[in-house]
Amino acid sequence: MNLSDVICTTIAKRTLLEFDYDGYRRRVEPYTLGYHKDTGNLVLSAFQTYGFSRGNHIPKWRLFLVTNMTNTKELEAPPFNLRFGFNPRDKRLMRIICTI
Repeated sequence: MNLSDVICTTIAKRTLLEFDYDGYRRRVEPYTLGYHKDTGNLVLSAFQTYGFSRGNHIPKWRLFLVTNMTNTKELEAPPFNLRFGFNPRDKRLMRIICTI
C-alpha cells in the first residue's frame, strides 16, 4: 500500500494519522488529500492535534506536503468527530483524491 492509499484509508475511517514532518512528530485528523492549485504538489489538509511546528505551537488546520511526510502510520483510535472549519471543497486544491 502506498502513502496515498494509507492516507485515503485513514480519511475514510476517520482515524488519526501520525508522521514525522520538518523534524517534528505530528498527529493529525486527516480530512482531504489532493493537489495544490498553485504548486501542483500532493498535499494533505488536516487538523493537527499533537506535535509542534517551527513556531513551537500546534498550528491546528494546515496543509502538509505529502513528499515531506515520513514514518507515517495509522493510529488505532475511535473515529474522530468533524471539526469546525472543514471544507470538503477546499479552494486551495485543484484536484481532490479523497476527502471525508
